[in-house]
Amino acid sequence: MSLDADVVIVGAGPVGLVIALMIARQGISVTVLERFSEVIQSPRAMAYGPAAVVELERAGIAAECRQIGMEESDYHVQIRWITRDNKKIAGYERPSGVNMGGYAPVLCGQHKVADIILRHLSEYPHAKILWDHEVTEIRDQGDKGATAVCDTKDGGKAEITGRYLVGSDGARSTVRKLIGCTFDGFTYDKRVVATNVYYPFRDYGFTLAQFIVDPEDFALVPPPTPSCISVFKWLRLDREMFPRRDVSLLLRRRRLPDIRTTPRPSGL
Repeated sequence: MSLDADVVIVGAGPVGLVIALMIARQGISVTVLERFSEVIQSPRAMAYGPAAVVELERAGIAAECRQIGMEESDYHVQIRWITRDNKKIAGYERPSGVNMGGYAPVLCGQHKVADIILRHLSEYPHAKILWDHEVTEIRDQGDKGATAVCDTKDGGKAEITGRYLVGSDGARSTVRKLIGCTFDGFTYDKRVVATNVYYPFRDYGFTLAQFIVDPEDFALVPPPTPSCISVFKWLRLDREMFPRRDVSLLLRRRRLPDIRTTPRPSGL
């Protein structure tokens, strides 16, 4: 049995790609397996906690993320709670660098972070990204490593073997399920719908992050880039009547992941 790479990583999100970049810089061969054809462009993470900021600094990409995702005012974090018509209820300014390991905060859409990492990874011939590779089986090869069996886009099968296999394929991790690792917890009974809206929110007083307080239209409105806002909308949808697949189809049909709208004086 021959090795395809020293390390095989399942999942080309920021976690998997950061690990791949840091490994590649040490001269270690790495192959990343991703079931999609490209980096997912739909709204996901855009603000990073203290531990993540430290790792982005270690990976050498934090400055690039800030350059893409932040304006000068974002270094002084303004958090507000507002009404639907943009009237302030409460708010505060978090001093720059607090609880960030001494570093400035990082705000950058998850897909933009992935693009930055992919550009750096392209500099290393011993780092590979295999798109359209969906892991369906993991074979333990003992001291020789592990093999990931994948379905490919053309309907075929691929087997990728490494000394180590890393599962970084998200909250519903296939790797975790295949190796029998539990992820105990509970699920809230409400749906959260997220979309990117291209709209000059900053021109109307919107800051780094605001929560719209409303019994029906509660939402979180943060900017993944200076020209774009992500809206995370809590919906009162019954999970049995509106399964995840139906909500996803609704969003695709209405093209909500990429809404462009014209300015209006206030509110959303």
